[in-house]
Amino acid sequence: MARGASARIVVLATAVLLGVTGQAETVPRPLPAGYLSGVSLAMSNRPERGYDSARARCMLEDLDARGVNAVSLMPFAFQKDPRSGVLEVPDERMPNAESPAQLRAGIRAAHARGLAVLLKPQIYVPRSWPGAILPASEVAFRAWWARYRSYVLGCARLAAEERVAGFCVGTELSLLQSRSEWRALVAEVRSLYPGFVVYAANWDAVDVPFADLLDACGVDLYEPLSADPEATDEALSSGARRIVARLDALSARARRPVLLTEVGFAARERCWQRPNEERGAVDESAQRRTTRALLAALEGSRGVKGLFWWKAFSDGDAARPGEGSFRITGRPAEPDLVRFFQRRIALAGAPRQRMLTN
Repeated sequence: MARGASARIVVLATAVLLGVTGQAETVPRPLPAGYLSGVSLAMSNRPERGYDSARARCMLEDLDARGVNAVSLMPFAFQKDPRSGVLEVPDERMPNAESPAQLRAGIRAAHARGLAVLLKPQIYVPRSWPGAILPASEVAFRAWWARYRSYVLGCARLAAEERVAGFCVGTELSLLQSRSEWRALVAEVRSLYPGFVVYAANWDAVDVPFADLLDACGVDLYEPLSADPEATDEALSSGARRIVARLDALSARARRPVLLTEVGFAARERCWQRPNEERGAVDESAQRRTTRALLAALEGSRGVKGLFWWKAFSDGDAARPGEGSFRITGRPAEPDLVRFFQRRIALAGAPRQRMLTN
């Protein structure tokens, strides 16, 4: 090979490995082998129904029996207003919240059943959502970020100590994703925590500037399948295929697998129009139709390597009659999700493996 050609190859290879800041791209850590067939397991906010409860342990046994091999556990910080610089973090003085003790109990119960865990810190904003968070001034942002950094690093240390499979550095913080501070935070997390690291982007803001530092493209997927209030099954299927094609394109673009860090539909009429909402008349058939359409489209995906269905609760309760929530347990759509997960096991061509990290 000519020296000039060799030099050009070196230059091209170097360029491929450079991120937008000119820093070397992080070599991705692998996800657990196989497909992550996960459920988002929210904590019911009463200690006797929380992660550290007999109910939660029974719930994990039931999920395991249905083909689930992973759960996400979600501590929630609290922010009164999206423009505020004040962030309140759950601790042991808050028994109804996802305290470190509750999280450790939930992680250990999941690990005892061979389930992988994604620890996914989130922020609750009353009458709003994390995507609206934008502190009112630079001073307010710096105060907010200091608290957020402490919150995330505390969760990362816990994740490392409990040897969880994956860690999420942020969830749906769309208005803050362009901040340069993320790169340093992700580097700190990676120095503390040895598992795979993701950021859960909202479905309409998936091109994350610091994606080159992450191990997978996390997406909270609440994209409408159709704008038509009378959408047919074929229209829902077409919309689902379009969405999955974009997810596969994201995977190719980022050179990372896609992990659906949240996905689901409320049992509400026309839930395919605004999947993020729980408003509207109760309609379990609409939930099932949209669930079936999306799962069928995901069957053919090359880029999506796992999902966490939103959601089940640590109390283990099935959905009540007339309940229009996202709760999947006890719904007509639940068997469709179970069959999807069981097909993932069958496609692996081997008995189900334990998903724990070393």
